[in-house]
This record gives sequence, C-alpha cells and structure tokens, in this order.
Amino acid sequence: MSGPGALWELGQDAASAWLALAKALEVSGPTPCEAADARLWFPEGNGQRLASQAAREACGGCLARAECLAFALAADERHGIWGGLDVDERRELRRQGRAA
Repeated sequence: MSGPGALWELGQDAASAWLALAKALEVSGPTPCEAADARLWFPEGNGQRLASQAAREACGGCLARAECLAFALAADERHGIWGGLDVDERRELRRQGRAA
C-alpha cells in the first residue's frame, strides 16, 4: 500500500480491521511475526509445511492474533499465515460465515 488513500481502497471493513490491528500491535509489544523471519509466515518451496507449522505455533500466543485474523478475513488476504490460519482455512471460515 502506498499513498494516503491506499488503506481505504481495501474497502471500509478491511480498513477498519487494519486500524484495529495497528492499535493491537501498538499495545501488544513485539509480536512473533515481528521478531522472527517473515518467510515463516509466507513460506515458499521446500520446507513450506514446516515453516507454516512454526508460524502457526508462534501465532498461538500472540496478543494481536484475533485482530490479525480479522484483517486477513476482511481484506480477503490470499497469501501467508495470518492469525494462525492459512489461506484455505481462512476461506473455510468465510464460507462458514464465522471468525475464530
């Protein structure tokens, strides 16, 4: 995202969720995804399954997990581990019409 209007280009729900996530990140202190290698949350190639499992486990104790997941769902994020869930799990949550 770039430019002052970029956030709102996501849509109102996603923009609101992003602002809630930003606030949660401010008060939670360092999160696992900030403190570790970002490639764990966006794994590619060999070792993808192990990397995503490590990210999921790290998300389990994150104080911003709920807000992170809410943003990914609202923004229809199609890559990476967000709030401890991968894209297929998030797609299933949307299908079911509920959030964790």
